[in-house]
Order: sequence, then structure tokens, then C-alpha cells
Amino acid sequence: MAEKSHDAYSMTGYGKGEARKSGVRSAIEVRSTNHRYRDVSIRLPRAAACFEERLRQLVHSRVSRGKVDVFVAYEDESAQKASVRVDAALASAILEAARKVSLELGITNDIAASDLLRLPDVFVFEAADGLSASSPSDGLSASSPPDGLSASSPPDGLSASSPSDELPASIPPDGAIGQSERVWASLGAAMEAALDAHAKMRAAEGERLVVDIRSKLNGLALLLETVERRAPFIPVEHKAKLEARIAELMGARTPKGAQPERAVSENPPPLQHEAFTENEAARIAMEAAIIADRCCVDEEIVRLRSHFAQVEKALASGEPLGRKLDFLLQEINREINTIGSKTNDAEVAACVVDMKSEAEKIREQAQNLE
Repeated sequence: MAEKSHDAYSMTGYGKGEARKSGVRSAIEVRSTNHRYRDVSIRLPRAAACFEERLRQLVHSRVSRGKVDVFVAYEDESAQKASVRVDAALASAILEAARKVSLELGITNDIAASDLLRLPDVFVFEAADGLSASSPSDGLSASSPPDGLSASSPPDGLSASSPSDELPASIPPDGAIGQSERVWASLGAAMEAALDAHAKMRAAEGERLVVDIRSKLNGLALLLETVERRAPFIPVEHKAKLEARIAELMGARTPKGAQPERAVSENPPPLQHEAFTENEAARIAMEAAIIADRCCVDEEIVRLRSHFAQVEKALASGEPLGRKLDFLLQEINREINTIGSKTNDAEVAACVVDMKSEAEKIREQAQNLE
């Protein structure tokens, strides 16, 4: 088995493998698409059903997440072909009986060779050693596919469920353990080759996804720097606006019995605490500080930088990272939304919109990673 590389893998991939060992020729295709979990579907000839679990284990050893479809076809080139024996005496007796019934009852005798195929023991399929393999009376014809295996086509148009002139899908079962191991030697080698090609394609696609995610992550970091430069001024400006608003609302306040000398100007000076009692001025200062503190986004900026570092670490780890990235991007979006809700600043609001857009693009790419 090929050693697993330390790359980021996409869940989307395709691989084909062929092998010829011990007189058995095999062809296997592996296709995978995005899926939340690992879902493996294997389609193979009925005669090879005993190998399904072994093939599934090979897939599990190489793929940890995604919808995987495996198509199997093989031919035992050393096997002796089956023959058909016709019981001519039985067929003649049946035809004679049909003729008599037709004469006695006055009905049309329209029996044909195709009708004889439906009768037991007229045609018997035998291996070269004379042992009967199957007959039409068993409910299977030589060209009928196994139940449920006609939904998809196997490699290069080769039927994995019906015989073909170029590559028969199965071999006459002989029940020998040696025969089974000969077939597995070829199937196992073809499966490894298919999984190697599949992994190579997934690694190439994963590398492109990682490059794109890193590019968008750098864009997020630049936008965060803009927010960080602007962040210290936001609480100060909010406090100044609050004090100016209070001064505007309370500017007409004067000592009891006195009259204001002039109207409040359009741009009042900062709050003059002398216009209030000591307790009022302290309460107003406290409220201004609380509101200014609510506008502070320093904690969100620190957490976002930590999340960015965690994403970069996951991308470099070489381990399956799809689920981890999904969680980290949820946290990144939460911090971005918090910054947007805490600040009432046009420049920061524009950055928040761009950051949410970039984070969503990263999330869409991360959904393709294993």
C-alpha cells in the first residue's frame, strides 16, 4: 500500500486502476464527491461479492470523508468457458405433447424455441468439468444483470453485471479457495492503483484550494488591520459625541432664578461639569465611560487574530481539516458580526461587510476539503 502523503485533500477526485495477476485481469474506477461524512458504495459482479468488505477496508484506509463510488469489473483469462447442453429428447417430448393438445382441443400450436427456454431442464448450463452452473429456471438468464447493479456504468463501458465479449464481468464459480485468492490478487492490485490515482488528483485539487484559502485569509488580515487602526478612536469619539449631546440638551440649565444669556449654539463645547451638581457630573461621566467601553472591539480583534493563526496551522498540519475549518470559520463570522454590532463607524462598517464576504468565500472552499 502506498504511504499516505501529508497533503490537504479535496473530497472531489477520480482514479482508475488496472491489473493482470495470476491470469485474472481487473479494472476498477473510484469516484468521489463532497459529503458531510464518509459514504462508500461498491458495485461489483455477484461472483465477487465476497471481496466487497476487503475493498471497502482499502477505501477506508485512504479516504476519511466524502461520497465514494467504486466500480469493479474483472475477467479470469485462465477459466474454462461454460457450455450449454440441450436435452433434445425432453424438448421433442414437450413439442409432441403440445401438438397433441393442439389437435385435441382445437387450439393453435404456436410454441417456439424461446418458450422452451422457460422450461426446466431443457437447456442446462455447464462448466467444462460437466457440473451444472445455472439454468434459466433459476430465474437468471445468461445476459441478465445482478439485482440493482444497472444504475451506473463501470470502467470503459465494461459491464460489471453482465458478460462482455471484451471483458466478461464474472467467472463461473468453482468454490475453490485458491481461485478466490487468485482473483483477489488482481482486484487488490487494481484497487491500490485506482486509489493512488484518486489520491493524486485529490491532493492536486486540495493544494489549489489551500492556496486560495490562504490568499483570502491574507485579505481578511489586511481588513482587520484597518479595523485595528481605527478602533482606538471609536470609543473616544463616542464619548465626545455623548458629552456634546448632553451639553446640547442641558445647555439651557442655569442656577435657580437666573435666565440664560444666549441660545445653545449649533456646535456646543464639551460638557461643562459646572452646570451640574457633583453627583450628576459623576453619573454622566460614568455613563459616558460605559457607552465608550461598549464600543471597544480590542477583544474581538485579538480573538480574530488567534482564529487566523489556527486556520493557518490547520492548513499546514497535513491532517483532515474540513470539519476543523468549518468550526473556526463559524467563530470568525461570530467575531466579525460582533465588531459590526458594537461599532457605529462608517469605515469599520465597510470593512465588516468585506470581511464577511471573504469569510463566506473561505467557507465555501473549505467545504470541498476532506
